[in-house]
Amino acid sequence: MEIVILVLVLVIAVLVSNIIASKFTQVPLAFIEIAVGLLVAFIVPYYRHYTMNPDLFMLVVLAPLMFYEGLNTNMRVLRRSFSTTLSLAVGLALVTVSIVGVTAHLTLTELALPLAFALAAIITPTDAVAVSSVTANIAMPEEAMQTLKNESLFNDASGIVIFDLALQDFTTGKFSFTFGFFDFTYVFLGGLLLGMILGSLLVSLRTFLISHRMDNSSVIVTLGILTPFFVYFVAELAHVSGILAVVAAGLVHGVQEGRLRLTSTKIQELAILPGKSSQTI
Repeated sequence: MEIVILVLVLVIAVLVSNIIASKFTQVPLAFIEIAVGLLVAFIVPYYRHYTMNPDLFMLVVLAPLMFYEGLNTNMRVLRRSFSTTLSLAVGLALVTVSIVGVTAHLTLTELALPLAFALAAIITPTDAVAVSSVTANIAMPEEAMQTLKNESLFNDASGIVIFDLALQDFTTGKFSFTFGFFDFTYVFLGGLLLGMILGSLLVSLRTFLISHRMDNSSVIVTLGILTPFFVYFVAELAHVSGILAVVAAGLVHGVQEGRLRLTSTKIQELAILPGKSSQTI
């Protein structure tokens, strides 16, 4: 019963946040949601000692959001700015973590340096959903805005690997640059590669169902909903970045939009398919 109340309160909080955001359009929705969340935490007794499993949050909340952000990404723009996106997602993330980690260690001397870097790794990576929300009412050059969104899709691996290396250094007292480099490469490239493979297989499966007239709503809609969860779960089992995997799968689904739309109008209205219409979900 407690979980039901928690879910209902969250749904009501989201509803109230969107109502407030419609009246105060100059304030980003993300800031309003944070304020409402803090208010709920103080008012509702159930939230005073509530904890959420981070793995559950990543799977249930973040994975589908990042999948549909990848799905709606313009691949032509991403190809043109890939070097810039990569330098921001990796290079800038490393620089930011270094500055924030050293500053935190010097400010809080009782905080060990590895833990300071772990803290910096947690707060440094942004996600595409937050970028879109915070900059919704800000006049920015379209190319710069798109680059920021693309960068936020891929910087997750940087934060996760740095966090793992910082904890390893703290618990064992040893740090290996070689291990860190290969671990980062495996997590980053492995997540992208596995996501593209699984995304292609799921697109082929959906196309097969459509071509054999098995594209009823209960099948196609369910498959679309389960896709990000399945991709993330398999990637985590392979110890690669689940977030990068769902982003890559979303990119593949976006590229294969034409194949996925070879279905009835009714299914297109019900199913979660790529394209601008999915932005309203």
